[in-house]
Amino acid sequence: ARDILATTGVREGYCLVLGVGSGRLTEELARAVKSNGYDLHIIGLDPDPAKIEILRNRWHGMGIVSGQLSAMVGDICTTEFPPYLAHLIVSEDLEAAGISNASTFVEKAFYSLRPYGGKICLGVETLGLLQRVAASGTPANADVHASGAFAMLERVGALPGSADWTHLYADASNTVVSKDTLVKAPLGLLWFGGSVNFNVLPRHIHGPSEQVVGGRLFIEGAHHMTARDVYTGRVIWEKNLPNLGTYYKGALDFNPAHYSGANVVGANYVCANDGVYVARGAACLRLDPATGNTIQTFTLTEGATAGADFVQLRIWNNLLIVGADPVLYPGDVGDMNWNETSCRDLVVMDRYSGQVKWQRRAERSFHHNTIIVGKGSRRDILFCIDRVPPGEADALSRRGIRANNPNAPWRLLALDVTTGAEIWSTTSDVFGTWLGYSEEFDVLLQTGRQSRDITPGEPREQIAYRGDDGTWLWNGSSPGGPCLLLGDMVIAQNQGAGGTARNILTGQPVYREHPITGTPVSWGFDRKYGCNTFVGSANLITFRSGAAGYLDLNNNLGTGNLGGFKSGCSSSLIPANGVLNAPDYTRTCTCGYHNQTSLA
Repeated sequence: ARDILATTGVREGYCLVLGVGSGRLTEELARAVKSNGYDLHIIGLDPDPAKIEILRNRWHGMGIVSGQLSAMVGDICTTEFPPYLAHLIVSEDLEAAGISNASTFVEKAFYSLRPYGGKICLGVETLGLLQRVAASGTPANADVHASGAFAMLERVGALPGSADWTHLYADASNTVVSKDTLVKAPLGLLWFGGSVNFNVLPRHIHGPSEQVVGGRLFIEGAHHMTARDVYTGRVIWEKNLPNLGTYYKGALDFNPAHYSGANVVGANYVCANDGVYVARGAACLRLDPATGNTIQTFTLTEGATAGADFVQLRIWNNLLIVGADPVLYPGDVGDMNWNETSCRDLVVMDRYSGQVKWQRRAERSFHHNTIIVGKGSRRDILFCIDRVPPGEADALSRRGIRANNPNAPWRLLALDVTTGAEIWSTTSDVFGTWLGYSEEFDVLLQTGRQSRDITPGEPREQIAYRGDDGTWLWNGSSPGGPCLLLGDMVIAQNQGAGGTARNILTGQPVYREHPITGTPVSWGFDRKYGCNTFVGSANLITFRSGAAGYLDLNNNLGTGNLGGFKSGCSSSLIPANGVLNAPDYTRTCTCGYHNQTSLA
């Protein structure tokens, strides 16, 4: 038992013991887990009912709690275990486990093995068998090797076709669309429960949506960051970070007031496989995604930005793009105002060493929701808008200073993300508080983020440009945002209602076939009441429509519901890592839904 834990390095999650034999391996694993303080829960599986009953009674008499160690009747070839459950699978009695049916045994065990390094650890005599099964190409992402006295089959990396959700709006380009192609209708319940909403921000302050990276879901609370297992809901770690989350107005309130929150301020954290970056005043913390421990602390020490606060973060390859030194206006941050929605400085640093690569000071201020990065056809480009927020712009206009005034122009910039060199810019028709970029079509969209619970003044105009050179493509107006850049469509959001679509290259309306008449009709969908905005993926658009709702993009069937529970007032139905993640983001909610729980 000790050798298995030492060789595999597994310390947490769930362990399946297939074929419990005498029960000794299962017991000794439980003892080793307890003595070392590991968070590993052990489940035995054996086809002999009498043996299971004896072992249950024995373990109960030994004082081993069922939450740490339990047993079930069956074998892996016929028992329907959930997918992606186990960090570790072992066996004491391979014949009872079903090894004689080798292909089915490996297929079913692998099915219940967690992505990102879940391991099947058996005696080394099974190495040839595992190699023969894996050589067939099924299962995918399987690595078979010998390790000391053991044969190991490891589920390497992500599920093929899955994708992370690394930023507030999916990615550094603000597409609001997950690249995950696995999540699709029909959906089935993977897990529910596992955590409460006490460590999540209240619903109406519109805190940042969760981020999902490498099999872990990260969510912000008042004074907290929490990591959960995407595939089981298990809380992996909680980290106390005083005042985190209270950056958003109303974070500690239990009243029903609505605030604009992250919708207008942006998110104060961003995630990668090897770091969760959290802005905390004049410091940016890099946390270990597996443990929550602080790996590094970055500060700004050079030039005009020395000692400035970190307020907006993006990750691009090995770079950390920082919006620093927030611009102050009257009112609490995250309330219905423009306070700290823009910053004076852009700083691009190495996200491992903290070395500053380049920095740029705004003529006015960089609006947070316009600081984005994308891969153009010739180079990687950082886009941003240098302007004053709409509320301040209104005050300036009364003094005759407007966006196109040559003495005080607003500027849309495209910069080389590695050097800061200007690629192109324009001062013509710069009005946006939001930018989104489609790498697939090299289209940059300038618009606003008009939605429910948003600070007044967000623009509704839209202009699309060629990202590489700034060539004007089309212009129009939008009913609301944030706009989804989904394939060749720009999908706008009607406030609290459904969506409409334009072609991303032409700006012309998109049509679909009417499911009954077969005639072309404008692409769109309806939804019922909901405080949040919708998000997209290859196969689904998700949102609140009374209860949790979705649009199946593969079948022309209209709006559907996942009944009985509510998605959050922040967008919380996130397709990523192969599952539809739905953490309970309803703290302080009094709506009468049957189920108030996290699930996937």
